[in-house]
Amino acid sequence: MRWIAVLVLPLLVVLPDQGHAQKYKFKYFVEIPPQYYTNPAYHHHYRPSPLPTNARELMEAFQQPKGRRVQIELAPVYGSSSISSNGSDGSRRSVTESKTLSIAARYGWNDSLSVRFATDYGWWEKSGASLGKPDESASASGLSDLHFGLGANYPLSIKSKLLYGFDISLSPSKRREGGKTKDGNVVDGNRFSGGHGFSPYIGWQYKMARNWLFGSRADLKILQDKRVLAPDKEGELKESGKTALALAAIIEKASADYGTFGGELRHEWNEPYSITDEEGRTEYRDSENLLSTTLYWAKSLKNDLTIKPSFTYSTVPDRSRIAGYKYDQYDVMAFQVLIRMDL
Repeated sequence: MRWIAVLVLPLLVVLPDQGHAQKYKFKYFVEIPPQYYTNPAYHHHYRPSPLPTNARELMEAFQQPKGRRVQIELAPVYGSSSISSNGSDGSRRSVTESKTLSIAARYGWNDSLSVRFATDYGWWEKSGASLGKPDESASASGLSDLHFGLGANYPLSIKSKLLYGFDISLSPSKRREGGKTKDGNVVDGNRFSGGHGFSPYIGWQYKMARNWLFGSRADLKILQDKRVLAPDKEGELKESGKTALALAAIIEKASADYGTFGGELRHEWNEPYSITDEEGRTEYRDSENLLSTTLYWAKSLKNDLTIKPSFTYSTVPDRSRIAGYKYDQYDVMAFQVLIRMDL
């Protein structure tokens, strides 16, 4: 038994040092996402960062649930716009107010792939006037287009990810515009676009020092011809399909105590399109560029509950000539409070 004591005594002295050595060794792997660990022994020594899990993974612009999890998002949105312009047919001015409830659901097929469904229900009302129409009041309410999408992410390195996917939008019916009919009656419109669309996207994110995240995203919208019913016109109008390209730069700062602060700068280019009535008369519309800025804050209230208020301001960068008009004012704003639940 004496020789056993001789062997055990040195181990009691050496093992605590080895434990500290293992802990010291693996502290450099804190930045590596857990899916990179293939050896079960690594999990025993891994010490998670004090930041919330979502702060170490995907940016808000590329949200995906974990594998075999369901993610539900509800977001009441309040929007307003003030637009005034001058053209060959005189001046125009419109003020619009909207209230909607956005609904989205995602299912994670695995940690790298998810499917998505989204729509929203709401109401908007516009008041305005022009030289040809002293009263251009209009309103619309109801459900909007149905969106089905797929999102995926692929790790390029320990700190960067490639993100890609697509969105398919389906319009259940023709777009019925609200306003006054030829008889002077006021009709309410619907919120469908009147045509289907396909929107692929690709993005990239990189984790920098001090828990900063930088990302970029490109969206291509391919919209087919839209069918439109106008209250003051006979028959059906046809709005030609168009393509839009949007580029965005995103930056986020994560904090263990205060959540995630972020911002997005987005520029969207829309190609020209035309509107044709049943008699073949065509009205052409010029291209339109929109510049948007979004500021947001996301905070995990619990492990499976996140709140995210955000504010978006949009305008046209070049107001000199858009669709034949010079804009004196083009201000579009939206405020929403998103609630995200992981089930």
